[in-house]
Amino acid sequence: MEKNDKFSVLLNNWVQWSKKSEHISFKISKKGIGDGEYKVATELNTIPRGQNSCYDMDIKINDVIYEVDVKKLDYGTFNTGVNGRNKIINIKNNLNDLFLCCKKIYIDYNAIFTNDENNVIKKVSKLSSDEVSTSNIQNIKFVLKLFHNKKELTQKKINDQIHNIIICNKCTGKQIEINSEDMSTILLIINKDMDDVKLLKYFTHIYIDNYQLFNDELDNIKSIFDNKLLIFVDEIKGFYIMTEPMLKVEFIRITRGNPRFKINI
Repeated sequence: MEKNDKFSVLLNNWVQWSKKSEHISFKISKKGIGDGEYKVATELNTIPRGQNSCYDMDIKINDVIYEVDVKKLDYGTFNTGVNGRNKIINIKNNLNDLFLCCKKIYIDYNAIFTNDENNVIKKVSKLSSDEVSTSNIQNIKFVLKLFHNKKELTQKKINDQIHNIIICNKCTGKQIEINSEDMSTILLIINKDMDDVKLLKYFTHIYIDNYQLFNDELDNIKSIFDNKLLIFVDEIKGFYIMTEPMLKVEFIRITRGNPRFKINI
């Protein structure tokens, strides 16, 4: 890899392919190498690292070596490989638990929600964590806030009941108060059909407890680009070296188990 200080003037702009790479085909059929990789590598005096690497190539700009991923845009969007898949494993696991939760609530507790709310809950219950569209992400956020608010109201209702119940100690004749956790258990034993207590058990989920966490974790997916560069390639336009991609790309959906991003350049 040669010193590429001169390429610092080419950052964040489309750069036309030069005669340097005119003998290199843009389209590549080799496994593990994407279209345009050999061509842009030739332009930047480096080589693709191949399918066994977690990134595509190294380039040197102003004496700093950067790890680079090369992407061909599809209507302004692109996906990621192994780094992206690894980043969303925890999110996918949490989503699978949420989808199961939605299915149970839709079956057993649909009467406490409106028809419109139930329609969204049903849609979310049928999702796959490998395919989550932009509209479905909005539905998930709606359901999380809906369940969070319902859990808060239900908990308050139970707490009000607990505060109104005092157990009489038969030995001393004195009245003692029972903590909320013990009282919830007592109430459930006394009345096995008490829906409020049972409902709270359905709402045991990290995203329901903190519905903002889901949005925060989606935003954090972009951290896979921290301290990296992205190079976008186009057969006609040339190549575009993007600095600070973590600040410029937008996560939009999960496709085939990979996070997909949008960029305007």
